[in-house]
Amino acid sequence: MCACKPGYNTTSQGGCEPACGEKYSLPPCTTPAPCDAGLFNLEDAFCVSAEQCRLFSGRPAVAAQASVDVCQLPDDDGRRRRNALPDARPPRTPAATATPARPPQRQRQRQRRAEADGSIDRCFSSLDGAAAYFQSLLTASELTLTSEALTVIQSSDLATATTASNAVDGDATQETPLTSCAITAVEAQPMWRAFLGYKRTVDSVTLWGVDVDCQDEQCPGAGATVEVSVGLFQSNATATLCGSLRLPDTGAITVQCFGAVGDEVRVRRMDSSEAQPAPLGLCEVGIRLTPPTSSAAAAAASGQSGAACGAEGHGTWQPGSCPGRCASFDTCSFCAGHEGCAWCETTGACVEAPLQDDGSVNATTCPALAAGPPSLALHPQACAAFKGGSGVTREIYLGIEGNWNVDGLLAASAFRNHHPQAVDRLLAFRSDTWNGASNYGLRVHGFYVPPRNGSYRFWVRNRQAIPAQLFFNAQGAEPGEATVIASEMSSGRRPQLRWDLSSSQASDALALEGGRRYYISSVSFVYDERYYGSQRLEVAVTPADRQGLPTDSDVIPAAALRPYAVDPCAQVDNCFGCAATANCAWCNGTCSALDDAACSAPVLEAERCPSCTEKTSCSECASTPRCEWIGYFCQRESSNPAAVREPESCPARCNTFSSCSSCVSTSRCGWCSSSQHCFDFNGYQTRFAHGDCRAWSTASFHCPACESHSSCASCVDDFECGWLANGDDPSKGTC
Repeated sequence: MCACKPGYNTTSQGGCEPACGEKYSLPPCTTPAPCDAGLFNLEDAFCVSAEQCRLFSGRPAVAAQASVDVCQLPDDDGRRRRNALPDARPPRTPAATATPARPPQRQRQRQRRAEADGSIDRCFSSLDGAAAYFQSLLTASELTLTSEALTVIQSSDLATATTASNAVDGDATQETPLTSCAITAVEAQPMWRAFLGYKRTVDSVTLWGVDVDCQDEQCPGAGATVEVSVGLFQSNATATLCGSLRLPDTGAITVQCFGAVGDEVRVRRMDSSEAQPAPLGLCEVGIRLTPPTSSAAAAAASGQSGAACGAEGHGTWQPGSCPGRCASFDTCSFCAGHEGCAWCETTGACVEAPLQDDGSVNATTCPALAAGPPSLALHPQACAAFKGGSGVTREIYLGIEGNWNVDGLLAASAFRNHHPQAVDRLLAFRSDTWNGASNYGLRVHGFYVPPRNGSYRFWVRNRQAIPAQLFFNAQGAEPGEATVIASEMSSGRRPQLRWDLSSSQASDALALEGGRRYYISSVSFVYDERYYGSQRLEVAVTPADRQGLPTDSDVIPAAALRPYAVDPCAQVDNCFGCAATANCAWCNGTCSALDDAACSAPVLEAERCPSCTEKTSCSECASTPRCEWIGYFCQRESSNPAAVREPESCPARCNTFSSCSSCVSTSRCGWCSSSQHCFDFNGYQTRFAHGDCRAWSTASFHCPACESHSSCASCVDDFECGWLANGDDPSKGTC
């Protein structure tokens, strides 16, 4: 059970409201028992993370007495006080106060690293308090953070009345900047920062600048060029740039952050330097979080209870109950092949079979599309109908050999042979980082269908500011005739998401025919987001005669896109490439049309394709399209000249050799003289599971050639040879 600091009352949401005095915005902690591992006791009143402790000018430490992690706060003279828990504690009953054993040091270190990532944020006085808190977040109609939820600082202050907190006081008045605005001193790249308390998903940031004369110092907050980013308090390398913008002379300007996740919002002035320093002036900063999903909000608004789902320490609170086994299936075939599950194409998720008592579809579980019935598959054969439709195909190429850039991707064997590792479909020409991966090749391609006859201009941008190329065939749907019409060059300013880094990002005007299919493809290489930021590739289209840059609504929507398809299907020679098409399926070792009646069990998704790494023999590997055998293992086809790609070129199996000399002629094999077997080193433990071969030969000079010796002396000098003497004359015998 948790308790608030004396003088504070526990609220229905699990927080602490003051009966009088200053309000604390932190959650209550277990008192007088120690905090959970990874949290620090603050003045016997709260359990805080290490980051929250530092925000209060504290230092996370382990107290000498009671072995309790504490947050040491400075005394009035600036020294740290011990903040040790009192030794005397009230008696407690074992049933009500059982305290878990303190975890070992290494486990505590892992837990502290976990809380630094934001996985431990709050504790509550009760489960009801936790439920009330999370439901209040889901039903909140106003998602703009208030000053009570923020801790703000800035790099310096112009005057005592121009502190950072003025930018979150709710007063956006720009006429009295010295009393209502946050203004830094004149310096190089001044910065204002807001700590959000824990990781949040930021939708947008709104800024009100200021432009006044400050005691003979020009304070051009307005008109200044600033960068707005969302990052982590403990790392400057992981910030996601929302955008660069110029503060207006009057009024406000908003920059979209597109759901960037972090616990800190930063505003930095970029048009100042050591040679030309300038201040940063902000009269108000509005930080808006990403709205919750409508289903979650509706569930919370209806008073529906919630549950903590997931693994211990990594779960999430959500309304209703935890998802069942169906939610773990991420493809239509896997989902519809399990009893009680159905694939909802509308939402792209596997759901519990949504059938009502009368056998009809429960539309609330799988909502209908804009027109027609819900897109629902109750058996794997029905999944074939979902391969077409609208959208664009995304292909992922991992393990690119050679250069890690666009040229390296285009030259890679897997790319040239259309052999991707993963395939999915996007509902707009917008690709974010795939499954948290890094250092992979990306191709998004399909067909663009103009809504009407006209002249169009295409645009491409990449948040990582890494080269990306846009191919287009203005004559029709043939991929081989597509040429580069736009590209983004490499930029040192990253991450970013702009349409105007270079003129090459826009194509020339293209005259297109409405309703006709035109092949379109964008390729890029995705790097580690720890150094380049999260990836987002977007392609937009605008009327050629329209002035200005594209907006977010110009990103090509699903209605104007069709997934990649080939004709005939037989031209694709591997399962992964076949699954990447909208009109084909892999069946009995060949790529066939979806309507091929001879195929009873088609492979529709790349996740169901057999992987090269699953093959355990050279012949099996070399017989699989686009796989190759290297030494002891099977891998995807590469440019390695030593690889075996044809079954006829596979070396003979070791167990086919009957003598030591023939066995050791290949480096893969060894000869066991005790069992007179030639074995493959890769299968030694399987062949001799009971240790019945304790010594073996790997070179010809180790192979015994006893029969070649005619004398006892030479015989016994040879490896593993012995002399069988004649009983009457020991000098005569057989080696």
